[in-house]
Amino acid sequence: AAPSGISAMLSGIVIGAGFFTLLRSILIFLSTPLPVGELLIIIALITMSVGNLMAFSQLTHKQADLKRLLAYSSVAQMGNIILGVGVGFAYGIRIGYEGGLFHIMTHAFMKGLAFLCAGAIIHELGTRYLDEMNGIGLSMKTTGFAFTLSLLALAGVPPLSGFMSEWMVFSSGILTYGVIGWWGIAIAIIALLNALLSLGYYLPIIKTLYLPAEHKKIAKAKDASMVMLVAIGILAALTIILGIWPELGLQAVKPAVDILMSIGGV
Repeated sequence: AAPSGISAMLSGIVIGAGFFTLLRSILIFLSTPLPVGELLIIIALITMSVGNLMAFSQLTHKQADLKRLLAYSSVAQMGNIILGVGVGFAYGIRIGYEGGLFHIMTHAFMKGLAFLCAGAIIHELGTRYLDEMNGIGLSMKTTGFAFTLSLLALAGVPPLSGFMSEWMVFSSGILTYGVIGWWGIAIAIIALLNALLSLGYYLPIIKTLYLPAEHKKIAKAKDASMVMLVAIGILAALTIILGIWPELGLQAVKPAVDILMSIGGV
């Protein structure tokens, strides 16, 4: 229900702050027999599965709420973050920490971009319902392109930033094979299936953007204001740059990873 600009901040930044609070709380239990890492992995797999299924279920509604769909997507994306860090805590796999923390950064940019684009479309049309947006990408060309870019990044399509951070998380799951055998492969498969499931609701949104326009209001719609397009352009550029040169982002998370590796243990 929040304004789209606030939604972009809530989804891109505030949920990350919630994760850091969780992380600081978890550090208290590292010296206890409690299997913190393993519990985080289970929570992560449940979180991403429930988030994706709830987002997918929105498409079955007669009037799918675009912002609600994106919000459920954020739940699923938090699952990726927790999974990477959980694998790091449980098995001391560095790429798990790197992927989880890097995904906080990539998600902030690509989900912020998605909410800003969705907000521009909702403001122009006066509706949040997906079935009333057919063809809006043909009228709001720049906004539609940026929105498509953000959704593909969230789905983990290469060479965008979401692919790089999600691939690191998947890789950490595969690397657990040497420690826990096929259970590690199962973790990676569940994460991969969730990525494929997310395509099941991201692609229909993109399809809707470029269907033939059904209303004159859509045909006459104009792109977002120049000020908003600048913000959209910056976030779109970061989403592309961090996919092509992930080291730019990884340099920022590596000091935190070093700390977690030193105190996490196995």
